[in-house]
Amino acid sequence: MATVESLPYRTPSPSTVTAMVTLIEPDVELSDLTSAWVPGSDLRFGIRLAISNDFYEQSALSPEADEIAAYVVATCLASRTSWREKLAIRSYSGGGTVADGLVILDGELLADEVSLDVWVVGPGLLPTLAGSASGRHEAAKLWRMSPPLTLSLEDTSAGFPTSAVSFQATYRRDTPWAVESPQDAGPEWSISSAVRLFINTDSPLCESLLSGEADSTLFQSMQVDIHLVVLHRLASWRDTISADQMIQIATADDGCLAALGVAIAGSMGLELADGMRMVTEDLAELLTRSREQVTFGRL
Repeated sequence: MATVESLPYRTPSPSTVTAMVTLIEPDVELSDLTSAWVPGSDLRFGIRLAISNDFYEQSALSPEADEIAAYVVATCLASRTSWREKLAIRSYSGGGTVADGLVILDGELLADEVSLDVWVVGPGLLPTLAGSASGRHEAAKLWRMSPPLTLSLEDTSAGFPTSAVSFQATYRRDTPWAVESPQDAGPEWSISSAVRLFINTDSPLCESLLSGEADSTLFQSMQVDIHLVVLHRLASWRDTISADQMIQIATADDGCLAALGVAIAGSMGLELADGMRMVTEDLAELLTRSREQVTFGRL
C-alpha cells in the first residue's frame, strides 16, 4: 500500500543510519546508570553514527557535493536544561560516513532523567507535483534516532521522588527546597512523574537535608509542602474529574497521584473532596491540619 510522506522533502529509511550511544563517565552500561550515577557528577556520552551510502541514495544527495551535519540534543526536564552538540563528520574513500563526538552534561544541572535526541540535517530535495526536484531545503531534518534515548538517573522505588540541583543555575527561587508538580500532571500520573522534591545544592542546608541529619522540623515542613502541592494539583482537575472518579483511579493504581492525594487527605481526617476544596478555599485551616498531622514542632 502506498504511503504519504508527511515531510515536504525526500527522507531516507531509518535503517540507513545506525546510532551507537555509550557511557564514558561513569564507565558502566546504559542500563546500570541508575545505580551508578552520583548526584552532582557529570555524565559523558560517546555518540557515533554510521551513515550508509543508502542514506545518500535515498535522499538523492551526493556525499561529495552535499554537506550534512549531525547534532545531539540532551534534555533534562526536571532542571529545565538542554545541551546541544554538533558531531564531527568524516567520510571514507571506500564509502560511508561516520559522525561522532562527546557529549558532556553538567552534573549540577541533572536530576530525575535525561533524554538524548540525535538528528542528521542536510539538504532536502523538494519535489514538484510531477515528482521532479524543484528546490532544496538546506536545513532539512533528514534522519532522527527513534525513539530518543531516555535514561533514568534515580531509583524511583526508594522513597519520595527527590532530586538535588542548583537553584541558581536552574532559575528557581533561593530556598532550601521546593516541591514541584507539572501543570498537566493528572490524577492517573505516577507519583514519580507528577510531583518531585528538589533540594537546593546552593543552600548551606543541602548536605544535612540529603544525609537526613537536618533538624526534624525541616523535614516536617517538607511534608507540609508536599501535602499542599499534591492536593492543589488534584484540585486543578475538579472541573473535569470528580473526587469519586479520582478515588476509582487511586483504587486501580496505588502508585498514582490520586492515590497519594487520597492518603494525604485521609491522614488529616479528610475526604479527598474536602482536601481539594480546602486547598483552594480554606488554605489556612488545611495548613493547620497538615502541621498537626506531621506533629510539627514536636519531637
